[in-house]
Amino acid sequence: PLEIAPSPASITLDLPWMLKVGGRLRLHRDGREVADVELDATYETWGTAQGTGPRLRVESAGPFGAVESTVLHRYKDTFGVRLGTAYNAPLGDTTLTLRGGGFYDSSATEPEYTRIDFDTLEKVGLTLGAGLRAGAVTVQVAYAFVSSLPREVTRGFVRPINPAQGGRPEDASGAPLPAVNTGLYRGTTHVLSVGVQVTFGGR
Repeated sequence: PLEIAPSPASITLDLPWMLKVGGRLRLHRDGREVADVELDATYETWGTAQGTGPRLRVESAGPFGAVESTVLHRYKDTFGVRLGTAYNAPLGDTTLTLRGGGFYDSSATEPEYTRIDFDTLEKVGLTLGAGLRAGAVTVQVAYAFVSSLPREVTRGFVRPINPAQGGRPEDASGAPLPAVNTGLYRGTTHVLSVGVQVTFGGR
């Protein structure tokens, strides 16, 4: 029943530096590329960017006054590995390209800081794709299956924000609120992509 008037609010967060390295091996025959294999590695400094988490400020939350809080993330640095290959098959005046690959990304959090708003679990993925080029037009189709590896959290450290306490995760007596992130986490993502490319004035 309590009406709270609109108030300016802001959230401040930092994004990580990213380092990417990779190598590609290409196989040519009769002056054209027949196949290739590519291996890439990534490193992202999430521990520096969000070792604590985004900072939230609401200038006025009605009778609660100003609310300032840090959304606890406790992220850590992550790394990933990607491997992919492609094969080009000439079919008369057209070229059929078949692709396949896989990847692994490490987890951005320890189990006790797992949240449901951002998927920070370890991930493995498999990808498949095909492309058909006829003259200046190329049609591409791709599919990716991504599995967030299951994790059970038995001792969580993520607590709710209490605006009545200025945004601190405490009850009226100043005691910490109970954790809300215990449980079993897992996820699956399916990605389907379709693209059409038209090339002008080039090969």
